[in-house]
Amino acid sequence: MFCFINYTKSNSSHFCLDLNGDINKMKRITKKAWFRKKILGLGYYPVSLEGWILIAVFVIVIFATFAYLHRTLISYAILAIILIILWISAWLTSEELVSVK
Repeated sequence: MFCFINYTKSNSSHFCLDLNGDINKMKRITKKAWFRKKILGLGYYPVSLEGWILIAVFVIVIFATFAYLHRTLISYAILAIILIILWISAWLTSEELVSVK
C-alpha cells in the first residue's frame, strides 16, 4: 500500500493506493480526534483526555526504560522505537484524518 499526502491551505488529505489500484481515503482509528497537527513546527499535540493519557503513558515508559537500562546504547534504540510508535499513534488518531463512522 502506497500513501500520498495532499496539502492545501484549507485542508489536508491522505490517499492510499492498494495493490488492486483502488484509492481509499485514510480513516482515523477513533471516533473523535485525540491529537491535532501543529500549525507551526512538526508534530501533533493532544486535544482530548485520551491524548493526554497516551502522552503520560509514553513518558512513564521512557523514564522506566532509562531507569532500567541506565543509558546504554540499547536504551537509545528503544527510545527511538517508542517515539516512532507515539508519532504513528498520534497520526492515526489526529483530526486531519477522516472520522470512522
